Amino acid sequence: MTARERLRWATPALLAAVLPLASRVAVWMAASGRPLVAEPGVLAFQMAWAAMPFVALAALAVLTRRAWAEVALAMGAGLALTAALWAWATWDGVLAVTGRSAGASAGLGLLALGAPVALLSVMVTAAAVRAAFVSRPGGSG
Repeated sequence: MTARERLRWATPALLAAVLPLASRVAVWMAASGRPLVAEPGVLAFQMAWAAMPFVALAALAVLTRRAWAEVALAMGAGLALTAALWAWATWDGVLAVTGRSAGASAGLGLLALGAPVALLSVMVTAAAVRAAFVSRPGGSG
């Protein structure tokens, strides 16, 4: 596998890992005088946890010798759903630090904690459906 191919497989995971950091930066910009990263361990966990479904799907695809094109749609859908979740978390955080809400949403926190597992199942299903209905080049399906 060339360096370019490795980068292609890693890009969705890297983009997903940056979303929690971007959310923190946006909330920090809305809140004056608060530290950018008050809890670096929590942020590191959020970044790794957000990237987990993409790393797992890439590993599964590489181990089963799937081409990037076979999982690209699943990766894109997963990235869009992850971005939507972190956009919601960012909006909720901005409302909380500007005093326009009662505080952090416990439901959103639980959703963010469980979303990568659910997202991985959605992504694997999307890749399997694509593989079942789109024929491989040179294949009989």
